Amino acid sequence: RTGKNHQYGGLPSSSHSCPTLLEIIKSKLKPDTLKGNADFISFTQNERQIQAHFIDGTSETHAFMIGADGESSRVRLQMLGDLDIKEDELVTWESIVEANTLDEATLAKMEEPCLDFVGPGQRVAILPMKEGKIGVAFTLKTQGMIDPRQAKEQLQAAFADWPEPVSAVIDKLWPAQLIPRAHKDRELSKQMFRDRVILVGQAAQPVMPFLGMEDSFEIESAVTLVNQLNEQP
Repeated sequence: RTGKNHQYGGLPSSSHSCPTLLEIIKSKLKPDTLKGNADFISFTQNERQIQAHFIDGTSETHAFMIGADGESSRVRLQMLGDLDIKEDELVTWESIVEANTLDEATLAKMEEPCLDFVGPGQRVAILPMKEGKIGVAFTLKTQGMIDPRQAKEQLQAAFADWPEPVSAVIDKLWPAQLIPRAHKDRELSKQMFRDRVILVGQAAQPVMPFLGMEDSFEIESAVTLVNQLNEQP
């Protein structure tokens, strides 16, 4: 999806819908290949195979494992440890807004698949979703984690002079439904694999969420891995 970048930065932006992306992936896989609602907890391996263990008590056995579980990767934690992972001052607050709580003038400003507002050390993403819901994410610099009960007030102050529909959306947020995500970073490392495990995307290299770096790195590392696998006999 291509979004519109408003007033701040003047750069194009893009976004993807996770449900849509999952449907695309499922359509290319054999039935029952992709499983949900089973969090990965650990892996064990020997000279011939590797076994992934999930929180529901099930396990999967394969020739190798690709760790693509994001910046808080449990695969990386077991493989390398997280001693070199550091948290940045940036925090993103994510939530869902019901479209029927917004007036027609505000909804009219959401005709793009994704609205992306970028400012110095700040960002707002507004993504209309299915079933009358709107996904929102507000990124800003903070000194330590904010109490969720005070998050809405801080967002109102931080984005008060930003163009609509930013303020209108913030006004409809429920503090209890605001979910914080502290951003993580890691010095560039060449250690992307060990034994039967290889890391890709943010599992391999957490990066800051600006200018499409997250998605770009994930796509680049996945394509590189596929090319390397295709070259093997």
